[in-house]
Amino acid sequence: MELHEEAEAVVREVVLPADRDAAWEHVRDLAWLGEEAEVVEEQAPHRLALRWSPDRGTVVDVVLDDHEDGTRVVVVETPVRVLRAVSTAVVAGTSSGTRGPLALA
Repeated sequence: MELHEEAEAVVREVVLPADRDAAWEHVRDLAWLGEEAEVVEEQAPHRLALRWSPDRGTVVDVVLDDHEDGTRVVVVETPVRVLRAVSTAVVAGTSSGTRGPLALA
């Protein structure tokens, strides 16, 4: 997927010979990840989003889908990047020369 390539993500995919509920039980048991992972979003039994410890700086998205041979598991590990928005233009063409985030609705 193009977005993953641009984000320098690592993508892995495997089909497990198990139904999705059984696969979900194994994925949801975080013992396989050690103590470094924190669940940030869960949509059982389909998706689990994890954040690694701050020093690792990555987010892991695990998605499970039904497959004719069992369960398709896609794991996407994406580096977290901190972006700083800098603005010199303000709404309606005025310029204040300020620096910082700018949100336009």
